[in-house]
Amino acid sequence: MSKNKEYTDIIFLDCESVSIQDGRDYFNDLSLQNDLIQLAFIDLNANEFELMVKPNENYWNTKNWYGDKFSWETQKNYQELNAHAKDLVNLLSGKTIVVHNVFFDKNLIEKSLQHYGYELPKNINWICTKDIYHNKFGISNRKYSSLRRLTRAMGLYRANEHHNALADCYMLRDLFNSYIRKNYLEV
Repeated sequence: MSKNKEYTDIIFLDCESVSIQDGRDYFNDLSLQNDLIQLAFIDLNANEFELMVKPNENYWNTKNWYGDKFSWETQKNYQELNAHAKDLVNLLSGKTIVVHNVFFDKNLIEKSLQHYGYELPKNINWICTKDIYHNKFGISNRKYSSLRRLTRAMGLYRANEHHNALADCYMLRDLFNSYIRKNYLEV
């Protein structure tokens, strides 16, 4: 886990999960979303934080992980989240966290922490770029409001790096800054 005690109060955060593809409705069954494997953020000064973890025991040696960047083989030698949970909770406490899909990212962090007996701090201010887009244009369809689609449309997409939480944080920051320049939100 990379750590810098001097992070700014505003961070751009992204997570990756196992997103098990075994016939269950992963994105609508919130109980399945306790499978954090990567959490990263950057702050306003481009200080980076990255945490790679082994998923909880329910996902050990499983197949059908979503995508091609992560698998049991890529994650099995990392520690589980419980080894870092207290530090992570302290890092996130009191922050303004910009994410692309607050419904998913917040739930993923919350459920993954709860699996080990930790709680996500209540004093976090969440800002969601997907919600900003929905509020501006009335489009909430996942296909049309994905980070990939929106950053592609604005020339900000990094195809080779997508679905790596740290790389996605940079795209997220660029998307958020683009929203500010285009007056999609008031600051």
